[in-house]
Amino acid sequence: TICYSHTTTSRAILKDCGENSCYRKSRRHPPKMVLGRGCGCPPGDDYLEVKCCTSPDKCNY
Repeated sequence: TICYSHTTTSRAILKDCGENSCYRKSRRHPPKMVLGRGCGCPPGDDYLEVKCCTSPDKCNY
């Protein structure tokens, strides 16, 4: 699966991930901002919302 990959300080690149999922991590509370994207599906918590997807490629836009 091809996923977008970046943190708050790096620009987005496309990464070919071994696992079949991508994630998009954002703040749950205002200001709602995307904090990162990448491979896999890490757990979220009270402050972070993590949306995971498995297809198509670049699904974590």
